Amino acid sequence: MPKVRKVCSYCKSTEVLKDAFAEWSVEEQTWVLHACYDESYCNTCEGSCSLEDEECEDSSGSGDAP
Repeated sequence: MPKVRKVCSYCKSTEVLKDAFAEWSVEEQTWVLHACYDESYCNTCEGSCSLEDEECEDSSGSGDAP
């Protein structure tokens, strides 16, 4: 299965956030994700957005990275 990245459907930025519900775990000392909601936000557009999947190349040692 190809890897994908989530991008803003308007500007294609990857600087996107998803509204979610998380609970603090005392045992794990971290936030535990319980649910993701429909609302998405683009930091580039500075507003609500729709997200799209965009295929991305596998970065597991292809030699393209600096």
